[in-house]
Amino acid sequence: MILKNSHTPIGMRKRDRNDAHRLIEEFMVLANEEVANGVRKRKIPFLSRVHDEPNDEGIQILEKYSWEKSQKSDSSKTYR
Repeated sequence: MILKNSHTPIGMRKRDRNDAHRLIEEFMVLANEEVANGVRKRKIPFLSRVHDEPNDEGIQILEKYSWEKSQKSDSSKTYR
């Protein structure tokens, strides 16, 4: 996603992901899960964020936007 003013999406750009990216992401997720389990096990108070369930309208908008942009899947371009 390309953001305007650090919070308003104004476009999308495809980025290539390789095995290193996937491996790092897996380790990040595993680390987060282990920290959460350790904190919970030790009954240490901490803040966590619980995401609301996405609503159907929002999912449909995202699916439509993603589908339209995927039809132009040249990774060197920015779509707006």
